[in-house]
Amino acid sequence: MSVSAEIRNLRRVLGLAGSEKALIGLIIMLAMMSAFFEGLGLSLLIPLVEVVTGETNGTDIAFVGTLLAWFGGTDEPDPVMVVAVILGAFVAGILISFVNMIVSNVLAIRLAHNLRLSVFDQVLTRPLSDVEGASRGKLINNIWEIPWQVCDAVFVIIGALVNLVFCLVFLSFLLSLSTIYTLALVLLTLVTASLVHLATRAVHALGLESKNANESFLSLTWEVIGGLRTIRAFGREGYEGTRFSDSSSRLSNILLRFKIRSGLVAPISQTMNILVVGVLLAIALGQGDSISLLIGFLAIAYRLQPRVAEVLGARTALQGFAAPIEEMVRALEPSPRRREGRNGMAIRQITDGIVFEDVTVRYPDAAAPSLSDVTCTIKRGEVTAVLGRSGAGKSTLASVLMRFTPPSEGRVRVDGVDLDKIDPTAWHDRIAVVEQNAFLFDASVYECIRYGDLSASRSAIEAAACAAEADDFIRDLPHGYETRIGDTGVQLSHGQRQRIALARALLRNPALLILDEATNALDRPTDLALRNAIRKTRADRVTLVISHRRETIETADHVVILDAGRVIEQGTPSDLAARDGVYAALFNEESRIAQDG
Repeated sequence: MSVSAEIRNLRRVLGLAGSEKALIGLIIMLAMMSAFFEGLGLSLLIPLVEVVTGETNGTDIAFVGTLLAWFGGTDEPDPVMVVAVILGAFVAGILISFVNMIVSNVLAIRLAHNLRLSVFDQVLTRPLSDVEGASRGKLINNIWEIPWQVCDAVFVIIGALVNLVFCLVFLSFLLSLSTIYTLALVLLTLVTASLVHLATRAVHALGLESKNANESFLSLTWEVIGGLRTIRAFGREGYEGTRFSDSSSRLSNILLRFKIRSGLVAPISQTMNILVVGVLLAIALGQGDSISLLIGFLAIAYRLQPRVAEVLGARTALQGFAAPIEEMVRALEPSPRRREGRNGMAIRQITDGIVFEDVTVRYPDAAAPSLSDVTCTIKRGEVTAVLGRSGAGKSTLASVLMRFTPPSEGRVRVDGVDLDKIDPTAWHDRIAVVEQNAFLFDASVYECIRYGDLSASRSAIEAAACAAEADDFIRDLPHGYETRIGDTGVQLSHGQRQRIALARALLRNPALLILDEATNALDRPTDLALRNAIRKTRADRVTLVISHRRETIETADHVVILDAGRVIEQGTPSDLAARDGVYAALFNEESRIAQDG
């Protein structure tokens, strides 16, 4: 990694931690205080050794003499006083370090929390097509693992700054003791830095491999858990076990190589420390320096070297965090297609209807548009059915209405107002959707229905369940409305899940109700009851139904037929049935299949 890339990553990390600048400043200030007291205590070892050995020239060192003058003179230092000052300095440094540790942990927890919230907010507010285009492993990794890794990167930088402060403070003490010793120490430290750089050049690439392998592992894990029924039905336990083992082994191997490369810093630094001691001893013997000076210098140098190693290791560690940092920056970037209309107009009801005007939708990398020049009207007070073969664009049309997918061309108007000028939160407060495989949370039946309107009363929730033909089977459950349905409603049949989802939608009393193949799993009597309930309440809303059932289409007030993303027919069911077109062909085909059956 180049120096410019390292500086860019440094700026990115500090930018991600920008909201916690005050805590970062406090940590560095406390580190400086701790370093001062530790250096003070180590420097005062010189007069203590002089008292023990009977030497006298050590107290002539200007810096040490100044320190002793603070505590009552330098002619004959009192050993008890010197020991007391040394212990006091060390205790002060320890206490300040302890406070710094607490502040650092507060910073870690707050920073990780803020990053998780920011990423989760992006997931909630980005266009749905952007989010659904990413793997689940990537999303989970970005929400859980990446914030902690970025937090670790922040602490690598803070640790480097803290250790750099210690190094500068200790160097000031060392320079006051011996310029020659200090120059030799600095020269050998530069040699150590060069060796560490050469030994750890591959860390950046391994960090990127680690991130990608972790995402793949999480995606596979999520996929296997979600597909257990299919795996067991096809007898693929052994195959999936092998895939899981291979993915886990790949991740483990990458992490092992990463740890080994990163771990080279310690042995290189330790080897150089031994060399430092040998060089300083040689210089001391050559110059005939006092043993007290050498001991005092080595004591500070001994405490300095781990700090130097930490600074050198920080550069290597930051290279390993380059990929998570890049991923976090991308995850927090505002989407160029972020939902429009925020702080736009509110909406309570739809008085006339919704109009599609030459709407075209192109998905990235798709060979052809999903919708092409679609023009149609969905009127309030009517049930509008959308019909078409698989891939005709029916669900895309519903997705545009739900503002999950923005039109590439054309516009959608609600009572004459462009949909993208309406506040998205206000819009979603007034619509309700039931899809073919409706999602239910792992909660009680009561809570699942109440999700449609969190302020709804118990009687309103039960009334919605009755309208969706769900009340009878709910009361037959072990705990009635308080029965927990399990993850995604696994404790219920598909038809029961759909009826609870319908109750949730009806509870909202929406201005726009979208049923996207929502009744396909219902038996025909329940489907008929539901259609009657929808027709009875259609006067108060815009209702869009996507369905393949002839009965559902026949009871609609208006039918729009799509083919390859284009509107090829539209009108009332009776008018379309009378024409020799696609609707009549589909109608006759279904009738023939029903008769043959």
